[in-house]
Amino acid sequence: MSPRKRGTSDKAKLVRIIRRLPFPEESKNEWLEEINSAGLSEYLVKEIRSKLPELPLPEEDNVLRRKQDLADLNIQFRHWRLEQNLDTFRRQR
Repeated sequence: MSPRKRGTSDKAKLVRIIRRLPFPEESKNEWLEEINSAGLSEYLVKEIRSKLPELPLPEEDNVLRRKQDLADLNIQFRHWRLEQNLDTFRRQR
């Protein structure tokens, strides 16, 4: 898969995860707008992570879904950082 297509699907996955998690609508809309316009940034990753402890506890039925969403969110953040580091490395060579 080309990097362009992979980036698009990663962006779509990130948007789906953020929409699914019960963040405040105002914050969620700001983040999604920034992701769609400028992509992910270190500032945005830190802001989203700072809001994770404030999420309400899930109902018993949704505990597994929440854990999966949080794990997927962290995977997306790590993948984004890896891509950033690879791009920097490629430019330095």
